[in-house]
Amino acid sequence: MTVRVAYIHNVCMHYKVPMLSRLAAMEGIELFGVFGKSHWKRSKFRSAPSVDAFDYRLLPTADLWMPYKGRAMHLFWNPTLGAHLRKIRPDVIIAGNSNFPNNHAVMRHARRYSVPYIWHGIGSMYQKPTFRRRLAQNSLNRFFTGASFGLAFNSVSKQYYVEHHGISPDRVAVAPNLVDTDAVFTDRERFADQLDAKRQELGLAGKKVVLFVGAIEPAKRLDRLIDAFADIRNKVPDSKLLVVGDGYARADAEQRARERNLESHVVFAGKHVADANLYYMLGDVFVLPGLGGLAPSQAMAHGLPVISAPADGTERDLIADGESGYLITNGPQPDPVEQIGEKVTTLLTDDALRQRMSEASVQRIRERFNINRTAEIFQSVIKGVTDPAHHQKVILE
Repeated sequence: MTVRVAYIHNVCMHYKVPMLSRLAAMEGIELFGVFGKSHWKRSKFRSAPSVDAFDYRLLPTADLWMPYKGRAMHLFWNPTLGAHLRKIRPDVIIAGNSNFPNNHAVMRHARRYSVPYIWHGIGSMYQKPTFRRRLAQNSLNRFFTGASFGLAFNSVSKQYYVEHHGISPDRVAVAPNLVDTDAVFTDRERFADQLDAKRQELGLAGKKVVLFVGAIEPAKRLDRLIDAFADIRNKVPDSKLLVVGDGYARADAEQRARERNLESHVVFAGKHVADANLYYMLGDVFVLPGLGGLAPSQAMAHGLPVISAPADGTERDLIADGESGYLITNGPQPDPVEQIGEKVTTLLTDDALRQRMSEASVQRIRERFNINRTAEIFQSVIKGVTDPAHHQKVILE
């Protein structure tokens, strides 16, 4: 029996494609990806232009862009979503719960045609409650109540949904939000012969490299890492900080490095997507000083110990504190900058510890937190809501 699955989200960013492609390739699943597209050039929320691995549809989109605390907030609406669902005739729908205006179309279709739907989301655990969010919560609660099951990005997200939306824990599975971990292992072989030249080009030959990868915007808190590196540099003179990424706050970050006399020790390499894994291969320690979600899984697949502040919650599942990296707190006491400085210095000055954490990082990715495991969890939940005999076999953790 083939199950027709409609996966609906506001946009299909490039990192979603590998997992959805694996899901589409699984026996008994016919996948339809239904997405909108951002019209705002400044926004990173943009759908991939095309995908060949499954039926991929970009719908006409009304995209309301709002600047909020230095970030781009979007409200997506796809007026033709209901019509597309009627044409697809899915047996089950998976919908991102942040796709707020479109959730009503999902619920209407589900009620009218008796189609089960599964929500998929991260929650809002680090956002302060506001009047607007309280209004939205009533609508979200109706969306959750009508769903057959839920998929949370991580265990922190799951706990948020349980506590703030009253969802039963046995109706939520954790499907880790990860990069294409298989591609990391493949790229490590593909880029191996380019490493020495890239180290020479960036002035990293013979250096111990602290790595940051991500958009350069306030929420990423690169300022913390630059401040910490001023102290790290004093204790580990042969170290350099490699910043891979770009963003509207890059000029501020470069100015911060100059003010701390680090301009020759902090390398801004710019944004890299197609060859991102080459730059991860240059690092010795990875630091996520602020919000983020995907980078830790990519860094750990490369065998990097990861030092992470509270991010999107995935880091708490991925990182075994003290074994494959360190989890730091946002303070004010102990100060996050001091925590980063202390942990990085410890790792850069203890080669044996760094090697043990490197091996532990790769092991966790290979055994538990990889893209194939996430696709299997999706598959199991889909079977659980479409085949009653499979219900008790749903993977919850």
